[in-house]
Amino acid sequence: MESARQTGSMGGVPGWMPSKDAGGYEPLVRGDSDGLGVWTSLLWPMLGLSGMLNGLQLSVSLYVIGIYDHVLPTRSLTALALLTGAVLALHVLFALLDWLRSLALFQASACFLRVLDGYALGVICTGAPRRGLAAVRDVERVGRFLIGGGPAAFLDVLWTPIFLGAVFWLNPALGSFAGAGFLLVAGLGIAAERRSRGTARRISRKHYLRFAVARDAEAAKASRSRVPVSQVSSRWSAASRSYYVHRSRGALRAMQSAALGKALRLMFLSGGLALGALLFIEGAMSAGGLVASSVLMGRLFMSLDAALMHWRSFVGARTSYTRLVTKTRS
Repeated sequence: MESARQTGSMGGVPGWMPSKDAGGYEPLVRGDSDGLGVWTSLLWPMLGLSGMLNGLQLSVSLYVIGIYDHVLPTRSLTALALLTGAVLALHVLFALLDWLRSLALFQASACFLRVLDGYALGVICTGAPRRGLAAVRDVERVGRFLIGGGPAAFLDVLWTPIFLGAVFWLNPALGSFAGAGFLLVAGLGIAAERRSRGTARRISRKHYLRFAVARDAEAAKASRSRVPVSQVSSRWSAASRSYYVHRSRGALRAMQSAALGKALRLMFLSGGLALGALLFIEGAMSAGGLVASSVLMGRLFMSLDAALMHWRSFVGARTSYTRLVTKTRS
């Protein structure tokens, strides 16, 4: 136990942190017992930077409008060169800002995981044997969410009103259509996630029954007790059959929800293009606005897709974080 030192009450929370002498970690946010301080300090800068990045992505739509509404009718090579140079400069700026945001989020994730590593060490040193392994898995689950692009996806989805507002600016009817599609797809994703929670809990209980059968068999073998193989086999078969039935149902429901969500997104994208074409025919929208609205709606649903894709990972990471901190406090 020389490689660790007890921090006592750090912000009112007892815990263990590795010592510097052992080549371990120190909490990078002093006095922050749960490691959330590193995120709260970066929230507003990262939110503002994400807003700039999402605003810069409007450059593609503005470039399309400029090409269709100004360059092609006038056949001006000078206007084409100026527009292309401007949009290329904005793309370079976007790449630099995106790299800065990725670097900042990566460093914040690394700091946060260092703090959680200290909590995992506390559970390993003071908790039951299996709790230590579970704590390590909890840290890995949180790390997969943080390093896997989850924070950036949630920061981006907060700025989807930029793209929705741009579609409204092109045409209010088209903006209303895009907003309705966004809310419908988002509602479907949230409903599917809530429905999957109950399924996940049932699968977890069935998995525990399988684990209990294996544990009892191992305990009987260790104590040299004679347990009939047929009894273990029947218990294992019943537990496995129930486990795989519930797991298959959960997988089928998830696939159905995913297929419905993809179909709705494609329907709204195609419907937006059809509505834009109708508005163009009636003279309510230019050709550049038609193409730009299609690009904006695609980006709108892309941000939503990324957030929904990382939502389950976020829920798992939040559960793991809460369990890890609770184990350390207990």
